[in-house]
Amino acid sequence: MPGILAKLEAGENLSAAEVSAYTMFMRGRITEAWQVFYQRQNGMIEKRVADALLDRFEVFTGSGLFRGVWIHKLEVGFPVEFQEYVESLIGTANQHDGGAA
Repeated sequence: MPGILAKLEAGENLSAAEVSAYTMFMRGRITEAWQVFYQRQNGMIEKRVADALLDRFEVFTGSGLFRGVWIHKLEVGFPVEFQEYVESLIGTANQHDGGAA
């Protein structure tokens, strides 16, 4: 996975197999973020701990590939509150990169 993330950071194209691997990797990261989000929302984890863990997740939301995978494959199945949270991160990333996808 580090090689795929490095290619994304460098702006290189990924093969179909790499996109599939990235999608599966992101499915895991998104599920982890949902668990932390839920625990924070329900007072099951300290806010500062949850915020630190969710800050790590936010790093992944800046790529155009993440936005595409989220919108086309992964957002279904998560509660609306979490979908809105992820979409707010995507919007924030869009603002930081000048709206480039």
